[in-house]
Amino acid sequence: MRPGSKNRSPVSAGSTLKRVLRELGVDRIMKRHAIWSAWDQVVGDQVAAHTHPEFLSGTCLFVTVDQPTWLHHLNFLKEQILENIHRRLGSDEISEIRFRLGMLPVPDEAQRTASPAPCAPEPSPLVRQEIDACLSRPLPESLETVLRRILAKDLARKPPDRRR
Repeated sequence: MRPGSKNRSPVSAGSTLKRVLRELGVDRIMKRHAIWSAWDQVVGDQVAAHTHPEFLSGTCLFVTVDQPTWLHHLNFLKEQILENIHRRLGSDEISEIRFRLGMLPVPDEAQRTASPAPCAPEPSPLVRQEIDACLSRPLPESLETVLRRILAKDLARKPPDRRR
């Protein structure tokens, strides 16, 4: 213990990881990713065909809508969409949705149907075991997937004697 430091109890790795992710801004990236990846399920295929979540500003989600009639209709569905987002994310950090008229990005059909390219080679059984140990606590599936990729890349770069 350092001189002058208070007698502190141990802190769980999970709470430390959450704090570090929040300080680095990764939690916002993860939240944005969760909204983007689940958008079709949150709003349904018909609405998703006419909308695209653009960005988060504070607790407000900005969504682009391709037609004025859909823009008008979606303003009546704001509360329902917000409830779906809260249910999907497991939090109510998004408190407002603003719809804006604009052009939607053109979907790349090959990108939609193809599975994502691996970011790193398949981790070895030892690395996989270390990742499983780090992620033994239940997490949202999208967060766990991203964290597994990050950990696999990090652990693949380190020699076995320098891990952990």
